[in-house]
Amino acid sequence: MEQNAELIDDSDNGNKGSIETDSGGPGVQQEVSELDNASGNALSAIAQGSPFNSTYADAATLISTAEMAQDCGSALSIFLNRVPDSSTEITALISQCFSTSSAMRHLDTIFHESKVRKRWIALAEHVETLKECLRFTFDDALRLIDAVSDDLVVSEFSYSQAWINIEHHFKKESNNTLTRRLELSQEFIEVLSSIINMGFPQDVDRFEDLRRKFERLLVVQENEHGLRRKAPNISNDHWLPSLWKRLPAGTLFSARLARSQCFAAHMEGVAARLAEDYQTLLELPLENGNMIVQLYHRLHDSKARIFIRTLAPGSAVKDCCLPLARSMIERNNSRLVLKRVDKSGQADEDWAVLQFRSYEKLVLFFCMFIALRAQDCTRVRPILDYMIQDEEQLFRGIITDDKYRHGLQVFQDKDTKVARLQASVLTGEMK
Repeated sequence: MEQNAELIDDSDNGNKGSIETDSGGPGVQQEVSELDNASGNALSAIAQGSPFNSTYADAATLISTAEMAQDCGSALSIFLNRVPDSSTEITALISQCFSTSSAMRHLDTIFHESKVRKRWIALAEHVETLKECLRFTFDDALRLIDAVSDDLVVSEFSYSQAWINIEHHFKKESNNTLTRRLELSQEFIEVLSSIINMGFPQDVDRFEDLRRKFERLLVVQENEHGLRRKAPNISNDHWLPSLWKRLPAGTLFSARLARSQCFAAHMEGVAARLAEDYQTLLELPLENGNMIVQLYHRLHDSKARIFIRTLAPGSAVKDCCLPLARSMIERNNSRLVLKRVDKSGQADEDWAVLQFRSYEKLVLFFCMFIALRAQDCTRVRPILDYMIQDEEQLFRGIITDDKYRHGLQVFQDKDTKVARLQASVLTGEMK
């Protein structure tokens, strides 16, 4: 979105409140004043369970938002000694997290003062906007911080990259650093607190400026989070989900990680069509949650689909889908490359590249992909992609298990040196 560059950026010419407002300041003062002069009807309505109740119930989450700010400040401390080049910025951000937490707690204290509750009603929508912006902000920050420990990532490079990801995310989302966003949030809290206590804003222009900034930011956040956070309805009557859940912590690849990408064009409405006919078997978040990979399965004919949603902050969402029966999968170091295949089973073009941090996740996804495709009722020529590349074969022999002859092989990964067993049925109906 082009509007991202001005979401909450007030750095132009170094002047605060330089953006023109579209609603007159006197309206705010009049709105609060009218409530001050009103009878006790509003408070009576709250007590009797009117729609105002939801506003007051939401205010209870001010403390939980303050706790999120505190948790974020504590979590950021892991970067202090590991990213020395940015220690000044990290220290400032940690301090701002705790300052924002204190400001939210102060706002909660004001809410519980009955003498100002009528004024609170007039500003409840603005308080709610700010609170939701902060909750989305801290949720994103904690998610990006947690990413540093995914798959037991402990290298100094991993911490530096995680810090860069944090800076990049918030800069791209609102053209400001996370520290600056929290500074503006604290300023808005102070402005709102002043209005609630005094009955009118001391600086109407600044109030309107901040209100518009956070309203625009919330629109972008709701869009991104609504698409990213919607929990899939994972099937419980298929073998695949439970197998993925049991996967232990993995062994990291030593090579520097590349980006996951989907090269296909956007397919309008494909997510809704999948939801109607298919069940979700797996959801794999990549690129710090900015890419969502899902495997789908249709019960009555076992047709399978892979779905990829790309969520680049500030850009349009891209949804892509490909039948597994028309695709092949290849390993390239720490990546799995998905390709379209033609009717003869030959590779046509790259469809997507999925980057994995650990060897175990890569192998399991590869094997599940192959198995799910093999169960698809669609009849295509055999696709010869069932061998995992970049491994050395250590053993090969024939064994008998449950009266079936199996080919048993032992492979060792060239990068991580992890060994794995592979058994394939040689005879019978399961061949």
